[in-house]
Amino acid sequence: AVAIEGLQDAIALDSGKALYHHGLGSVYARAFNATGQKQAFQNASAEFKEAIGLNPLDNRLLGLLGQLYVSAAQAPPSAGLTAEERRGWLRAAVPVYEQAIQLAPFSAMYRYEQARLYWLLGKRNRIVRTEFSSCPRLVGPLVA
Repeated sequence: AVAIEGLQDAIALDSGKALYHHGLGSVYARAFNATGQKQAFQNASAEFKEAIGLNPLDNRLLGLLGQLYVSAAQAPPSAGLTAEERRGWLRAAVPVYEQAIQLAPFSAMYRYEQARLYWLLGKRNRIVRTEFSSCPRLVGPLVA
């Protein structure tokens, strides 16, 4: 509660800082993961989306939003989600991870999450083997 209040105060003073929204979204996401409360999920989602709007080139924010969606799909039975609602959250995470990959094309984590989502959604034919052969190669020692 103290962290939420502090971040809300910071946002009230300067709402244009993505870092504050990122922090508040992370606190709400932790609360959602611990409790499964719908309001915590909605707050986390809203804060991450605000942070992304303020800093659209930060791939980490997209990763956090994608993970939040995956967490929603894996919420405990007490959350009362139907199988279709859970699949809906998995489907919602796919384009978020695709955006993150566009910003960070060599991120193994985002590619892994994308492949895992395709696997869970039964779209195994969408899983792409990433070729790094077109990457520049380092020649010689890295330290002079």
